This record gives sequence, C-alpha cells and structure tokens, in this order.
Amino acid sequence: MKKIDLIHSHCEASSFYAGLIGKILRVISISTIHRSELRYFKPTWKNRLFYYFLTGYLAVSDDRKNLMIGTLGLSSEKVSMIHWGIDSDSISHNTEQGDMRTKLGLPDCRIIFSLGHLGSIKGHDDSIKALSIVKRKFRDAKLYIAGDGSEADHERLHLLIEELKVQNSVILLGQITNALEWMQACDLFLQPSLEEAFGLVFLEAGLCKKPTIATTVGGIPEIIDDGVTGYLVSPQKPDALAEKIITLLSSEERMQQMGDAAHAKVKQHFVLSKQIDKLEQHFNSLVQNR
Repeated sequence: MKKIDLIHSHCEASSFYAGLIGKILRVISISTIHRSELRYFKPTWKNRLFYYFLTGYLAVSDDRKNLMIGTLGLSSEKVSMIHWGIDSDSISHNTEQGDMRTKLGLPDCRIIFSLGHLGSIKGHDDSIKALSIVKRKFRDAKLYIAGDGSEADHERLHLLIEELKVQNSVILLGQITNALEWMQACDLFLQPSLEEAFGLVFLEAGLCKKPTIATTVGGIPEIIDDGVTGYLVSPQKPDALAEKIITLLSSEERMQQMGDAAHAKVKQHFVLSKQIDKLEQHFNSLVQNR
C-alpha cells in the first residue's frame, strides 16, 4: 500500500475531518476555501474549528486570501493563493456567433446572457431590473438567465419579471449543460453578483471573447479589468448596470475590443494546465519541505 503524502479538501466539514485525519496520520492536510458567502469567513469558534487541524490553506483569489488571514484569522504563513483556470481548448474558435444562435434556435436580436444559480447572491434581480431600463433604448434586447434554484428563487424572479412587464424579454433557461455555446451566441455576459470568491463563468466569457459586466466584489476585479475587458459597477446598482449595457450594445467595435482583451487575459493568466502545474508544484514543495 502506498503511503499518503498529502490530503486535499474543500471548505468546511471535509476540511475538519481531513485535518483531523492528517493530524492522526502525521500527513500534510490542505484545504481550498472558496466560499462566496462572507458568513463563512467570520471569526466564529465554529468556522475556526473547521480549519484548526490543517497544516495549510489555499485561496482562489487575493481577496479571499485577505479574508482568510484578516477576518477568519488563519496564519498568513500557511495561506497561499492559486487562481482557478479554464481549458483553453474547450471551445472551437472557428464557430461564428450567427451559427451558434441558429443551433440554439435564438432570434436575431441583442442577447445578454447570465449564468449562475438563482439565489439572490448572483444578482439576477438587478440584471432583470437593468434589462427593463435597457429596453427603453434597445427594444429587441433579451436577457437569458441559465441556472436553477429553489422554488422560492423561481417565484421571486418570476414575480419581478411580471412586475416589470418584461415577460417576453427575460427567459429563465433552467439548468443547462452547454454554457459555452450560450457564451458564444450572446453579445455580452452579465453577472452582477453581490459576492463572489472567484467566478469561473467570467473565464468562460473571456475564453469566448465576450465582454463582461460585473461587480466590484470578491475576486471578480482580479479577472475583469474595468474599462478594458468589461465593466465593473457597485453591487445592487441596476441603473449603473443598464448604463454599461447600453454603452456596450451601442458599439460593436467596443464589444469586440473588450472581448478580444478578455480572451487575451484568460490565455495569459488563467489557462487550466498552467494552474494545475502551480498546484502540483505547491503540493510537491509542501511535501519536500516537511
């Protein structure tokens, strides 16, 4: 039987047991902490207990690293940061937007795409409010939201859609398995999260050469360069979202420039194979220096 050199876990309960087992077996135990909700970073006895026995910690963004050290109280010497990545070969860059829209059965109009579970933390309420404003200038604009949620989430969003009278312009797709096809088909990606640890969806949008409108929270500013690869606004500001959406939809050239810049940043900083190499090097270094 081969000896275990390192245990890698994610988030709360699994990290507690991984750390405890590592302590008993005298094995290195590492946890990647990537929660979006800030309550998981509060310095409560329960939150601290989850990570008490671990020998090291990984953050998925500098923002989360700062929270883990400054708020949760973890040792700065034991916290490292490695961004997540995306497989750069997961799409065909020869596919035209029009061809993808035909494949998905989409109309010839301005398409805004959002992707994330329907809980309020993803900011879909603000997206819908922003769309109602955008339609004053672009009557053909449509917002497609992919993701699932609780019955209460569905009810909340449907009531808002009816209240704003955008039933024909906001489409809740439910859970999908072809997110990258939708990214290729849309004009821009919109995700005004109230909080976000990192956000793989922003890498997917960049890979598909789409500009993103998002918020200045969590790890998002480490992915989106405001005014370069997309736009960032404060959370819960649908008026500001609408303004940036209109700015992008008003200029095909600007959308293309930002989309190209987003793609270049993903290729430079967030290629999955390179991030895996960083993770492997980090683990090897911990084992060798034990």
